[in-house]
Amino acid sequence: MLQTSGIVDKGTVECLRKLINDRVLGSAVYHEMTDSTNTLALNDIAASDNTASGLPRLYLADQQIAGRGRVGRTWHSSDDSLTLSVVVETSTLFPISLVAGVAVAEAVDAFITPASAQIKWPNDVYIQGTKVAGVLVEVNHKYPRIAVVGIGVNIQSAPIVHSTRDTSDTTVPAGSLAMFTTNSLNRFDVLDEIVRRLCALATAPDVALRFRDKCYLTGNHVTLTHAGHPAQGRCLGINEQGSLVVETETESGSERIIVQSGEALLIRRK
Repeated sequence: MLQTSGIVDKGTVECLRKLINDRVLGSAVYHEMTDSTNTLALNDIAASDNTASGLPRLYLADQQIAGRGRVGRTWHSSDDSLTLSVVVETSTLFPISLVAGVAVAEAVDAFITPASAQIKWPNDVYIQGTKVAGVLVEVNHKYPRIAVVGIGVNIQSAPIVHSTRDTSDTTVPAGSLAMFTTNSLNRFDVLDEIVRRLCALATAPDVALRFRDKCYLTGNHVTLTHAGHPAQGRCLGINEQGSLVVETETESGSERIIVQSGEALLIRRK
C-alpha cells in the first residue's frame, strides 16, 4: 500500500510502487513536506495495535523541516537531498544501526565509481573525508524488535544544520554525491538502491566483514567517551558484535577498550 500527501514527484512514486510490487517493501508513505520522517514513523508505531503489519514500511519526504540527527543535531533538508525512514523488524545478528551504514555506503558506491564510500562508526558515510550521509536509528521501547532507520543522503547539496548540543565535529566538511561524480543523479535511483540493500542486509551473515572493509576509523587515532570518561587511542576496527575496539595507552601499558555506543571522533589520520 502506498499513501501520498501533497505534490510529490511522479518518478519517485513509480519507484515506490516497484519496491512494493517486488515485495522489497510492505508499504510506503510519501509526503511533500513533513517535520521528520522518523517522528512520523514512531507516532504510527505508538498508535498501532499491529506493529509488524506492512513491514518493511518506508516513510519519505521531499523536504524535512525538523530532521533529527545524533547528539541533538537538527537540520532542514531540501528536495535535492534524500530523506527517508524505514521501519524494519530487527534481528540479533548484528546491530541495525551498523547494517544501515553498510547499506548506504555500498549503495553510494554504485553512483560514485571509482571513488569509494567509507563508514565512520557507527554509521556516518564519508567520501574522501567529506560526510555525505548519516543514519539515526530510533525505537519505541514498548516494541524493541521494531526499529526506525532514518537515513539522510546529500544528493546535490548538504542540509542546513540549525542547532547542535555538541559542536565537536563541526570542522568535518559536509558534501554531496554530486561532488564526486560527473554523471547525473536521480534521487529515486539512489532511493531504490539504498532500500533494496538495507532490506537485504538485515539478515545477511557477512555484515561485520563488509563493515570492516569500509571502516573509516580503523588504524587511525580517535577520541571518545568510555565508561563516562574521555579516552584516546588507535582504532582497531569492530568486533563481531559491532562494537568499536580501541587500543589506549596507560601507565601500565596498552589496553583495549570496547565501545558499544556513542560517537568516536577522528583526531588524526594514520
